[in-house]
Order: sequence, then structure tokens, then C-alpha cells
Amino acid sequence: MATGVGWRVLGRWRRSFGAASTTAAMVLTGKVYGHWMVDLRATNAKLLDRSERIVMRLARVSRRAARGLLDRAGGRVKVALLMHAANLSRPAAVRRLNRCGQSLRRAIEEGP
Repeated sequence: MATGVGWRVLGRWRRSFGAASTTAAMVLTGKVYGHWMVDLRATNAKLLDRSERIVMRLARVSRRAARGLLDRAGGRVKVALLMHAANLSRPAAVRRLNRCGQSLRRAIEEGP
């Protein structure tokens, strides 16, 4: 009788459940937009590159434009994307995100 199989299956199920619950928490707290982690701050070269690629992809801008947006947004991807989508200043974008519970989707949909 193989008793170890049940524990392996249970362990796999627990890891899958843990990953799913973590993903759900990220979505509910506004840390993701679509399939992209947007609650990201570019604090080193690797994160700056990732941030630029995310802004390039979601805002459909060049790397140079993405870098400019991130500079004006203090390195915060979510703020940069909202500034671009809603044509807002950094303080206005931060206020709107706060008002919308840090949800980029709600902040973009809120309109002027």
C-alpha cells in the first residue's frame, strides 16, 4: 500500500490553492491589470526594465516615452499608466487611485 501518494497529492493541491488564493488577492487589491502586475515600483535596473516593458505594452508607447512616464510618476507603474490613460498629473493620478481603492481599472473607468 502506497501511503505517500496521498500526501503528495494533498501537497500539490495545497500549493495550487495557495497560488490561486494569492492571485485572487492580488486582483482584489488592485495590484494587477489584466495579466500584468502594475503595482510595481522601479527601484533597481531589473525592475526599471520590467516597468518600462509593462508601460510600453499597456500604454502602447515607445521605450523612451515609457521611461519619461515612469520618471514623471516617480517610478510607479500604476501611476504612470493612469497619467497616460487619463492625461493627469502625478498628484491627480495618485489622488484618483486613492479614491478608487488603488484599482487602476476603476481609476481609468472613472473618467474626468
